[in-house]
Amino acid sequence: MKALHDLSTKAFYAVLLATAVLISSMAFSADIQKMMMRRFHWRDTSFLHWSALQFVPSMYNFSNRIELSPGISSLQVNHFPMRVITFNPKTREQLAVSDGPYRVTLSSHYRSTRLETIYDLDRQPPYLIFRYADKSQNQ
Repeated sequence: MKALHDLSTKAFYAVLLATAVLISSMAFSADIQKMMMRRFHWRDTSFLHWSALQFVPSMYNFSNRIELSPGISSLQVNHFPMRVITFNPKTREQLAVSDGPYRVTLSSHYRSTRLETIYDLDRQPPYLIFRYADKSQNQ
């Protein structure tokens, strides 16, 4: 039993160390910066990759901006900018009474790295349908 306890403790510390190295390397690696930004934009390469990154702290990582047009909202958001659409009651109310289609533009910045994603959003009650717009870009 003690050996199992020691092994699980070592595994836990290994995960903590890996997370600390990942966060620290964000300051130096544009590839890691883009990888971390993609999780906020729903652009990860796989669900497994996205779910593994959910354990990495995300508060105040980047400058995130979300614009919902035409003329619904433009906000600066600390983290997880898509929550403005999925969980913000004011935005959901505006979407419920307005006719679509809408364009959602997400922009994240960290140092010289920038990621912009554009979604087209259609309202088909009771659903909101997201699609990547042709102009999605990764700079």
